[in-house]
Amino acid sequence: MRVNYLFIFSTECSSEGQALLAGERAVYVREQHEVYEGLSLAVVIEGRGRGTGVVSSVQGEQVSIQFQVTSAPPAPFPSRCLIGLPRPQTVKKVLELCAALGVDELHFVASELGQKSYQSSTVFEEGELRRLMVKGAEQGGEWRLPKVVVHSHLKKCLAEICPLVQSGVHPARQTTELLLLADTEASFDSSLNKVPRAPGAAVLLAVGPEAGWSMEERQMLVTRGFLSISLGSRVLRVEQALAFVFGQVALYLARET
Repeated sequence: MRVNYLFIFSTECSSEGQALLAGERAVYVREQHEVYEGLSLAVVIEGRGRGTGVVSSVQGEQVSIQFQVTSAPPAPFPSRCLIGLPRPQTVKKVLELCAALGVDELHFVASELGQKSYQSSTVFEEGELRRLMVKGAEQGGEWRLPKVVVHSHLKKCLAEICPLVQSGVHPARQTTELLLLADTEASFDSSLNKVPRAPGAAVLLAVGPEAGWSMEERQMLVTRGFLSISLGSRVLRVEQALAFVFGQVALYLARET
């Protein structure tokens, strides 16, 4: 099944309205998008927005596309994720989901109850990361890819983003950031409905690995100001928990008060 858009990197735009995809990227679009000369398709240009494209030539390991940007990028989804490092197959699903949603940053952290070996998985190699996030961006029509960082310990991770967490201010936007801990231990009525909407607010969401956060890690997050919100009464996989909470976050960010 063909995805919604073809993602074109800014570096592939050789001139105004012209893109050249070569090597592995040409192989990718030939296999995944089944391109041929004269094919019209929806495109999303990195850093610019959505539009339309026409394949002008397919020659060996080069594919040329004439494109036109017809709409501005979708409104940003001001959010970052702090995720207890799950198994590699789950990481792949998380990368695609968050790229499709337009999440700003993904911070994977090795947790006390998780497998430390996951840090060295090939899923975090640059080429594989890009491939997976491109798939998500093409599904959602997103014009940018998330920043991905892997941390060896939660304490070190929080120290790195400490100015943001301690002050409650997003460093890039200088706006309020809501810190959320998606928590199986929270009471069922703990939801974003009771949290006042702050104008221009961003969200930092923490989700534990399959084995959950340790008590010490949960205390670190709560001490730093994370607000526990319920994941409901069912056990969810990491990617399911993210989708569950992001639905609430989207509604929260859309509220006027």
